[in-house]
Parts: sequence; structure tokens; C-alpha cells
Amino acid sequence: MIYIVITERIPAHSSENRNKPPPPMNNPLVPLPTTLQVSRRTSHLRAFSLIEVTLALGVVSFGLMSVLALLPSGLKTVRESANEIALSSIARSVRAELNQASFSDVSTVLPSETWYFNQTGMRLPVTAAAQDRYFAVTFINSPPQAPSTASQFSDTLQALSVKIRFPDFAPTTSQQSEVLTFHAARQSGTATGT
Repeated sequence: MIYIVITERIPAHSSENRNKPPPPMNNPLVPLPTTLQVSRRTSHLRAFSLIEVTLALGVVSFGLMSVLALLPSGLKTVRESANEIALSSIARSVRAELNQASFSDVSTVLPSETWYFNQTGMRLPVTAAAQDRYFAVTFINSPPQAPSTASQFSDTLQALSVKIRFPDFAPTTSQQSEVLTFHAARQSGTATGT
């Protein structure tokens, strides 16, 4: 066992105790304490103050709120982009159907029933469930919109309009619609859509 002779005890952070005489000790040999209080200067150690933490949280929350404010407009853009891609797929499907008809049959080959497509533009059977239908396509036979010399186009040009409503499951007042017009021109006895 190691013994140390203590001549003076000074508390770690008390400057007033330095000038007082040490208390009398009965036994100069005192066992070494298990923990020593060492006086350290803490001026070089520095922590964040509450004000600094509050300011940092304010800056971070302002940045997060700015990013979150952009989220709805980004989602709207993604939704509109997906609708445009699906509409082009529907237009290709209708054009493929028109390309199979002869020029004289274009106006009579129009389906009377409504075609349904899902959100990706794939055609669904007429018996598809209502929640799966996103696009509803109806066909309208319309006269071609030609220049002032329309009489010369009457035998060689036909027009077909397609009205696409979406989303089909929404009330009519909140649906959007697009109208596509296809022109069929006489070319070697077959119809070609544009």
C-alpha cells in the first residue's frame, strides 16, 4: 500500500480556499484516495451554446421546408408526364387500328363502344373493372379540316377524331380530356393514318 503525506487540500474550483490554512490533521499518513480531484483549466474546452443549437436547427428546418414545398409540384409534373406517355401509346393503338382498314371503310370501321385503357396506356377489355379504367376513348367521325379548296380533298381525305377522357373513375367535372384527330388519305387503295 502506498501512502502520501498531504499538506494542503484545495477544492478544484475555489480560489478563496487557497489563502486559508489547511485544517489540522491527526495522522499525516493518509491512504491514497481512489479518485483524485485534479484542477483543470476548462477554458480551452468549449461546447455549443443553446443559441447556436437553436440557430442551426432553424437553418436546417428552413432548408427542409424549402425542399418539401417543391415536392407537390414535382409530383404533378411526374403525373402529367406519365399521362402524356400513356396518351401517345393510346394514339399509336388507334393508328394501328386505322391502318388495318381500307380508305372506304374508315368511317364505318369506327367502334361504337368506348375503349378503355389503364394508366400505362394498355387497352383493357370492355368488361374490365371500373377501378382499372383510367382512360376512356370515344370515336367521332368528323369532316376534315382542310384549306379553302376543300372540295378537292373530299375524295382523298377523311378525318377521325378521338376524344380521350381521364381519369375515367373521377366525376365528369374533374375529368380532363384530349381530342386527337387522325387523317386518312387515299394511297393505293389503303388508308394511312397520320
